[in-house]
Amino acid sequence: MQSKLPKKFWSYAVSNAVFIINRVPTPIIDNKTPYELMFNQIADYNLVKTFGCLCYIATHTAHRKKFDLRARKSVFLGYKTGVKGFIAYDLHAGSIVITRHVSFHEQVFPYESTNS
Repeated sequence: MQSKLPKKFWSYAVSNAVFIINRVPTPIIDNKTPYELMFNQIADYNLVKTFGCLCYIATHTAHRKKFDLRARKSVFLGYKTGVKGFIAYDLHAGSIVITRHVSFHEQVFPYESTNS
């Protein structure tokens, strides 16, 4: 995988692959997507982001002091089912975060240089 994420994140890679597969047209169902059949609407492809890329998650103002960072460096892991939000791994805190407030850098992979 391009992102070089550790094995502990592979379940997110599989979920991400399923998310994308469900949004790809297939000739078996008249070139519609499984998503279209299930929800009776066309999928929003603007949501599709590069798995394992660098992202910055906004720090909520209630949890931020004056000189704290406005965003935390993270890794994009996928999409949260049933919630309008993205799943990210906060590199500083070492925790999984679900948030809507994300800035993506899809050409940068934080783990690319740590694993050879």
